Amino acid sequence: MEKYFNLTRFSKYFRYNLSIHYKAYFITCIILLIGLVCTNYIYLCSNHEYKANTHVTIYTLSYCLSAILVIGTGFPELRTKSKTIYFLTIPASVFEKYLVQFFIRTICFTIIYHVLFWVSLKLAHHFYMLTDYKKHFAIYDYNFFSALENSRPMQMYVPISLIIAMCLMLFTGSIIYKKHTLFKTVFTVIAIPFGIYVILLIYSYIFHPGATDDFYPTLYNRYLYDGGIYGYGTRLILIITITSFTSLLLIPFAYFKLKEKEL
Repeated sequence: MEKYFNLTRFSKYFRYNLSIHYKAYFITCIILLIGLVCTNYIYLCSNHEYKANTHVTIYTLSYCLSAILVIGTGFPELRTKSKTIYFLTIPASVFEKYLVQFFIRTICFTIIYHVLFWVSLKLAHHFYMLTDYKKHFAIYDYNFFSALENSRPMQMYVPISLIIAMCLMLFTGSIIYKKHTLFKTVFTVIAIPFGIYVILLIYSYIFHPGATDDFYPTLYNRYLYDGGIYGYGTRLILIITITSFTSLLLIPFAYFKLKEKEL
């Protein structure tokens, strides 16, 4: 066990990684904050309101775009041969290197993004009150847990499952692909759920040709409602579930791909 993970060695490598890349992380946070402030400010000026369901949508879309740039560009040392050799000679196990990147690029990024979004909305609200003449419009009071407070369990299943699956695919893609990493990773994120959909469609044409509805799989589909208000089709839930399971399988696959590079 000591060979694969040692807490002291892991913490030293984590601090080392921060000391090497802190400028890049800091600049990324500043750019992200500016982008979020501009996005929220433009929306406030155009709509003069900020409702709960709206901020959840903006929060989710902005997170997905940010995740593509942050998580999808993980393991920057693997992009060139010289940096790869240097990365592999660092006195830490492959598992610790893998874990540090996962922790920084996914968990830390998600926490920091949530804080930055809250700050950006407060700043955008402040700028809006200073510059826009329609100050009598009520602005939704966003707090840290608004996304959870204003969402029903059934509403949260699909977006949360998709976001987790997307993050896992982005992270593994940064290891698997050496050249054109971001492009290939984004293509994979889109191709996997689309491929599952096509497989289900082909299955429908083969086994239920008479009941096939154009480009919709004819698998038995019904809507699951949460309090009679909001629902998803079981067909969509099936596709999301298979996609999520596939993304989980990519985690050990990416680890062993990284281990193959071990000197």
